[in-house]
Amino acid sequence: MFVDWCDANSPDAFVSKSHVRGAVDNYSRYLLDRVRSYGVSINTSAAMQLVARSALEWMYEDTRGEIFDGVRRIKRSYAATKVTEPPADDKAAEALSLYVNIFEQIGKFVTRFEKYPAVLKLPQGNFWYFPSSIPFMSRSRSDKFKKMNTRYKAYNYEEGKVRSVEELLKIVKRESSGSLVRVANLIRRAALDNIDRANKNKMHPRRILLATLAQQSFMMMFSANTGMSLGQISALSWESDKFKIENEKQGFKTIKSRAHGVEVSFIISSSFVASFKKYLRLRKYILQSFPDNAFDYLFFRIVGNELKPLNMSAASLYNERIKRHFDIDISITTRDWRALKSDWLVRNTNIYTASMVLQNSPTTVLRHYAEGSEKSSSLEMVEYYGEFNEKVVIGKNDISRATCTGQCLDSGKPLKLNPDPVVSPDCRQPEGCLFCRNYAVHADEDDLRKLISMKFIIERIRCLSASEKHFVDMFGEVVARIDQVVSKIAEYPKVDEGLVERINYEVFQYEMLSPYWAMKFELMSDLELIA
Repeated sequence: MFVDWCDANSPDAFVSKSHVRGAVDNYSRYLLDRVRSYGVSINTSAAMQLVARSALEWMYEDTRGEIFDGVRRIKRSYAATKVTEPPADDKAAEALSLYVNIFEQIGKFVTRFEKYPAVLKLPQGNFWYFPSSIPFMSRSRSDKFKKMNTRYKAYNYEEGKVRSVEELLKIVKRESSGSLVRVANLIRRAALDNIDRANKNKMHPRRILLATLAQQSFMMMFSANTGMSLGQISALSWESDKFKIENEKQGFKTIKSRAHGVEVSFIISSSFVASFKKYLRLRKYILQSFPDNAFDYLFFRIVGNELKPLNMSAASLYNERIKRHFDIDISITTRDWRALKSDWLVRNTNIYTASMVLQNSPTTVLRHYAEGSEKSSSLEMVEYYGEFNEKVVIGKNDISRATCTGQCLDSGKPLKLNPDPVVSPDCRQPEGCLFCRNYAVHADEDDLRKLISMKFIIERIRCLSASEKHFVDMFGEVVARIDQVVSKIAEYPKVDEGLVERINYEVFQYEMLSPYWAMKFELMSDLELIA
């Protein structure tokens, strides 16, 4: 891209190092212009500049960064990065109940060599299962029952038994030259023989396949409990079932093992240890059906007759299997569980415990997975400010003076919202306005852009904070207050649907700030306070 731009705009760019410096400066300005004119997003622009910078520094052996000295570095906007929203509590509870029931009941069935037919009791209903290629009969499959192959018709999935000859005579069609009675007897005998073989063979292929459903269910339980990503889960090495359990912070345990000479560790809740031990018994049972009785990873999948590591579609494939077997639509993925775990940890412990459990930096936890905590914080702000929140939006005819954050009802007279404010009202500081009784906003695009622009600036100065904790301590309440006022504007009857989303997009993707904050942003960029 940079070379193409030079061909069209700066043909002499590669004549000398000084020419290149001039070209990259103009190229960077061009990228920023494209951002502000909706040509590309700020993140795309940052990536394009980084590619050019890396290539040029390599070409000219510029280890000291002289080529880009004085050129504004375009930085990715993390606020423009898609944040994972955790699943709703009722959906999460439904999914977890499903995982646990399948894992516990089917895990017990296969490891204790229980007999077919058996019933799986789920909150959504009871499901009888047989050693068949259709182990469960969902409602949607039941509707297609008449079109199914004859061999499945011997199984009564509603009552958990093999149909009698008399029952079969009522539902089978003539499929051979023999009598219907003979056909019904053959179908029934084949089903009984199939069940008998499965009940005599602990390692029957249908038992192993059924065990993989329990295994997949535990994988989702493990994801929900640890908050680990699917990539992290699939990479967990495991050599033997010898491991140590060490106390971590209250309520958590560290599982430590050695695989191929390397220590493997992960953190689970104390109450999950018993389930983990059950999974190891299930895992051992499945591996007994393969020649080596072992696999290099804690989790695996069976492809044909081979063991393979998990792929990145493991959660989606499990959800599809649940839908196929039970007509239950669970669309939660491991990333969703990671977001929910992060949200719970941030709200109930602290950011450092969250980062420890999730094996991420505090910055990453807040940046990518704390959507639920932000929502909870906004709700808490609503409760905290009570009646004032209902009065923050004023009409255009109300007397007020425009400010960089909205409107002021009585300039120079800061009033506390309550006796113990989280931020003191201060007419000299923009954030002080937000926490003043005389602060108000119009439910229009101008005041909305002011607030979102202020949030954008706060995000960009994150890099100046001594630590993530320092940033949260300094600006956490301010950002929550901005979000709360923005939500009040969005709720106003005359505000167009989608206005907040559009302005958020324009500000964070294309730097279309309100005049005051645009000036601040330009000044800080010139002073190289922000990149």
